[in-house]
Amino acid sequence: MAKTDFFISIDWGTSNFRLRLVNRQTFQIKEEIKTNNGVKQVYDDFIKQKELNQFQFFINYLEKELLKLSDKNRNHSIVISGMASSNIGMLALKYADLPISNNGNTLVVEKFSFKKYQNALLVSGVKGIDDVMRGEEVQALGLVESLNDDGVLILPGTHSKHITFTNGKFTKIKTFLTGELFELLSKKSILSGNVELTEWNEKNKEAFRKGAKIGFSGNLTNSLFSLRVNDLMKKTTKAYNYYFLSGLVFGDEISNLKTAFKTVYLAAPSEINHLYELALKLLLKENQLIVFDQNTYNQALTKGQLKLLKLHEF
Repeated sequence: MAKTDFFISIDWGTSNFRLRLVNRQTFQIKEEIKTNNGVKQVYDDFIKQKELNQFQFFINYLEKELLKLSDKNRNHSIVISGMASSNIGMLALKYADLPISNNGNTLVVEKFSFKKYQNALLVSGVKGIDDVMRGEEVQALGLVESLNDDGVLILPGTHSKHITFTNGKFTKIKTFLTGELFELLSKKSILSGNVELTEWNEKNKEAFRKGAKIGFSGNLTNSLFSLRVNDLMKKTTKAYNYYFLSGLVFGDEISNLKTAFKTVYLAAPSEINHLYELALKLLLKENQLIVFDQNTYNQALTKGQLKLLKLHEF
């Protein structure tokens, strides 16, 4: 396939599917399609039928989504990252081993074509000695030119990743279940009746700050129950408790960063960026933290994908 001014970016996670038509020079998004048909849902649908093998079933779903693009924008090269390369995805690929080079040539990729004209590149994940990631390695690759010094890159999410950057390479991964833990505690645990989401204000900011500082101490589980006690005894409001709880789990996640790294880089979505930034500023020295703006964060995945596409151009 001849090179064009665009490529198709697919971020296929466990719970969501996102397809974007991306300009190669400006990284502007010309078209975008989002669904809740993440890898898990498509795999569950695959199990219920017997006609197609797993790869073809996922290809069929992908082709259906591509048809939602305007006619002239369907035939560009595709890069797929995330959970699509897992054993419940379209094609199980082995993990690449750390370290990750800054040009991405150590990542595991698989080329394939379908419909006789559509070329695609599937990117696998990365493993360390005791941790793994799928998808975040491509984001990290897209941010590497913005990392000016050795340190750790934080990519928050349901399963937050802390990726160590040393001598121009990503060398270590640590995963924290911060997002999932907060979801379980605030909605499904005994604490769910003691918290309530309200708008961000100065009182809630102070609750978050207090929770984060306690989270730094590593005394998470005992502090969690004190939240319930304070609500029962009417010492705090449910709104206060919600942000105190979020501060606790965020603080616990980042508690080891104060002396471990010279520089800490934060690349987070807007809805949680201010919370991570606030917690990190409580913990770190002023010149130790670099927070990427939303444009840099939003383009990280597609920049990493394009870097891989250029490396393995059809």
